[in-house]
Amino acid sequence: MTVEEGPYSPGVDDAQRDDPAPKPELEALTPENVELVTTRTLAQDLTEELSSRFALAKHSEAALTELRSDFDVYRGLEEARFSSAVAHAMSIERARSEELAARLAQAEADRLAQSEATRLAQAS
Repeated sequence: MTVEEGPYSPGVDDAQRDDPAPKPELEALTPENVELVTTRTLAQDLTEELSSRFALAKHSEAALTELRSDFDVYRGLEEARFSSAVAHAMSIERARSEELAARLAQAEADRLAQSEATRLAQAS
């Protein structure tokens, strides 16, 4: 018959009774252990740094995409504004040309009327 050791077994001291979870034995510090811990710590630090830089790169990429989108919208608005300004200027020029053409036609009509009046006055 096998007897299981529990917290109240005869070979268990008070510290083990309070914490029934077995504790791992500590290894002696050797140059190899120190090097292993240092290497693991360095690897963890480098991994964390790499993860941080990767996250920053992803964030920067998203920000750049957003800036490109905003710039495209701005450029579209600027082109629309420019097109609108050009259309307005052309409209003003067209109206001015029409006004000048009307004034020219009126001046021609007035000159013809004057010539006709002068001819009729001389004929009488």
